[in-house]
Amino acid sequence: MAGGARRGAGRKFGSKTKKTIESKQLRDRLKEKVAEKWDPLIDSQIDKAIGIVIMKTEKGFPVFKDQGPDPNAFRTLIEQAIGKPIATFEEIGDLKTKELEIISKFLIQFANEKYDIPTRNLQDKTDS
Repeated sequence: MAGGARRGAGRKFGSKTKKTIESKQLRDRLKEKVAEKWDPLIDSQIDKAIGIVIMKTEKGFPVFKDQGPDPNAFRTLIEQAIGKPIATFEEIGDLKTKELEIISKFLIQFANEKYDIPTRNLQDKTDS
């Protein structure tokens, strides 16, 4: 008998593996747990972004530890609330002409490969 694909062989279309089903169940459990504690989680993330003072007890005495603002927590909150920032012309203004040429050539090549867009005219202009 010759090798190769067999009609009707393999997993049926739309069926899920045991691992996929287990992963979905775990994600659903996690979503439920997070939903139960949603407000405290958000509050703690905001506290972390702003910076807080924590009181701990060491050897029976209160010790205050200052945790300054966390820029990563702040960035995460902002990106979740209003979306990721896009580059502005002011930010691009610091790039040198050669760097912009390299970036534009890369974008043109990406467009050609990914979307099969005829961009020969643009490419000719950046090569000069």
